[in-house]
Amino acid sequence: MAQLNKEELSFVEDLPQHVEIECPVCLNILTDPHLVSCCGHNFCRTCIERVKASNGSCPMCKEKEYQAIPDKKCSRIINGLEVYCSNKEKGCEWKGELKNMSTHLNKEKREGECQYQPIDCVFSWAGCNDKPLRKDVHVHTADTKHMTLLAVACGQLKKENEQIKLLEEKNQKLKSEVDKLEKHVEILNNENTILKDFVLNNTKADNSYPLLPVDVTEGRPAVHFYTSTCGRHMSARLMRGDRNVTDRTVHFFILLAFHEGKFDKLKPKLRKVFTDFTNEATPLIEDTEATHQQLPTDILNGIELRSGDATVPEGVIKITLVLSWFSAILRQVNVVAQVHHNQISTSKLLLPVIDSLRVHITASIDTLRDVYGYNLYSMRQLHRDIAVTSSTGNTFTDVSIDISPNWKFCVVSGSTTLIKVAFGAICTQF
Repeated sequence: MAQLNKEELSFVEDLPQHVEIECPVCLNILTDPHLVSCCGHNFCRTCIERVKASNGSCPMCKEKEYQAIPDKKCSRIINGLEVYCSNKEKGCEWKGELKNMSTHLNKEKREGECQYQPIDCVFSWAGCNDKPLRKDVHVHTADTKHMTLLAVACGQLKKENEQIKLLEEKNQKLKSEVDKLEKHVEILNNENTILKDFVLNNTKADNSYPLLPVDVTEGRPAVHFYTSTCGRHMSARLMRGDRNVTDRTVHFFILLAFHEGKFDKLKPKLRKVFTDFTNEATPLIEDTEATHQQLPTDILNGIELRSGDATVPEGVIKITLVLSWFSAILRQVNVVAQVHHNQISTSKLLLPVIDSLRVHITASIDTLRDVYGYNLYSMRQLHRDIAVTSSTGNTFTDVSIDISPNWKFCVVSGSTTLIKVAFGAICTQF
């Protein structure tokens, strides 16, 4: 039964005083009455269920814990009440039980028992908002104003029909484009499969050159490498230039060359290449879009450089780096690709190794610095003692120590035997 308001109904007989017919929540005639266990009031089933779903207390007594059960007796009483049709004032003479009121009115449809019920015009779709009585529908439909509404509606329908045709044409074009794209994707997938097979076969077959990062040591032949997986084939060589005695610096030259690689058919993109020769990452190749000449594989090994003004063969990249003598003792040249930095610094396997190296290197540097200071002081003291007691005061004058980046100590000139004895004695003493 649809919800009805008490004010809309006209009852044939007076209502019984002992029966509740209104819901305290929606204030309409009770629909499917439910009795609450706390205070005994009746509510519509949907109303009390909505209250309980929101964890609300009883609307009447405010009790939080209660049960709601169907009240069939109340439902029979309400459904059996005799009422007149709600359109009685318009001329309808129907009267019957309240439960049959909805069927009699049949508000949602044009056909129904009550001929005095207002219904929508049959041309409501064309814009007519009138609501004639059911008995007057035919008269209202014959009104000439509907012709104008129909003309406007037909024009609108024509436009919509044209738009539908345009959309269908666009849809057809899109379908053809989708078919072309699917064919193109299929071609790309086939090419991708071929490239994967090529990469796998060539990668497995080529184990001669490593990937970045690689170590490049001064005084050794050029190191060949690939910039990345399926990347460019390059070589690098580190050479030492002249030493500036005035500002106590050493010039180093990093030579880079590009060579023919196994993956050139794939047109690999060049990535930025850096070196950690100095305290900060020094870029070696920044322009990744530039084209580079492919040179013979042994071209770097045939180059001899001592001065920064010396020229190199065409196509060879020369980068000049300047280090202080003390920095030259502590640094090694590592050519690394920027893309590998995050993998190295975040690797769980390498972090313990890096921490261990940091601790041991720091301790070793402190130890070597102390030994070097002790030795230097002792040598000066020994030099003064010898100068005073003998005529060999210039024994250490022509002695110099050249320290290269690969941590090798070399005696250039002077009394080798005496220096070794002095170092041995001093190290043993301290």
